Amino acid sequence: MTSVRNSMAMARSSVASSPPESSEPERPPPRLVLASEALREDVAPRHPGARRGRLALLGTGAAFGLVAGAAHARVPLFGSQVGAVSAAACLSTVALAALPLRYTARAVAASVLGAALLVLGMLGVGPAGALADSAAGSQALPRALALGLLPGALLFRAQYRAYRRARGILALAVLLAVPFLVEQVGLVVDGSTPFLTRGGALLDVAAVLSGLFGFMGEDTTAGGSVWACLVLLVLPADIALAALDRAHHHAHGSVAFTHGLLAQVAGALGTLGVATVLAVGAYHGLSALFGADARRAAKARAREESAGKSVPPKSPA
Repeated sequence: MTSVRNSMAMARSSVASSPPESSEPERPPPRLVLASEALREDVAPRHPGARRGRLALLGTGAAFGLVAGAAHARVPLFGSQVGAVSAAACLSTVALAALPLRYTARAVAASVLGAALLVLGMLGVGPAGALADSAAGSQALPRALALGLLPGALLFRAQYRAYRRARGILALAVLLAVPFLVEQVGLVVDGSTPFLTRGGALLDVAAVLSGLFGFMGEDTTAGGSVWACLVLLVLPADIALAALDRAHHHAHGSVAFTHGLLAQVAGALGTLGVATVLAVGAYHGLSALFGADARRAAKARAREESAGKSVPPKSPA
């Protein structure tokens, strides 16, 4: 009898001590990420900068809206048809940022829009009409090539740092920027160049030469995004500085100087917006065009490295 009671007591204690069954469904085990997959996402990501690109397009649309507002307020701006073209560019860039487009489609649309606005600016039309102004001391085409090609190539190099073709594309962009670089060096060494114009030319030289950092090792991004932003900011600002020199010497009265200053700021802002649209389009377009090849190259490299580590070292004879 005593043994029966002891058995029942042990059964009750085991039931009481057993953990209650959870009503929550069992979660699937976490997906394991291989080192090779992590490496590919690090050096060859899929659709890089998609969200930031859309934000940049929204900001650019706001900049175009400000330029259109300045033209509507009768501010004497650089170029012709600035208000109408800037308003159309504002609506186009905002639509590109807001619409649910595919990555490649947005890249192509931004590239086409940016290139068209840049060509119009070289002709003195639209928000980038300051490119055709001779106050900066350089021709429109060399500046447009440097401003239109170098930022996108630097952004692409920063994201695909282990991809050899990224350096080749950057080398081509730097080579096409050499004529503009030579012009700005000439302005720096010319003793008759006004002070602000010379300062802007010196900043241009530093900005273009910063692209050489992209040829550093594949273990670093070389600050490509920083140098791209530097080129986008400095080259349009140089136009404003050179025009400010001219306005300071020729403007009579505070009202004329204020209008000249507003025109320079609007010209630099419009040029910055056009270059930003083209940089986003070129960066995303290059990523869509070469991204798959970069991922294959990263996968092959990871396979070679893992195979090399698996081979045991040979023992000395």
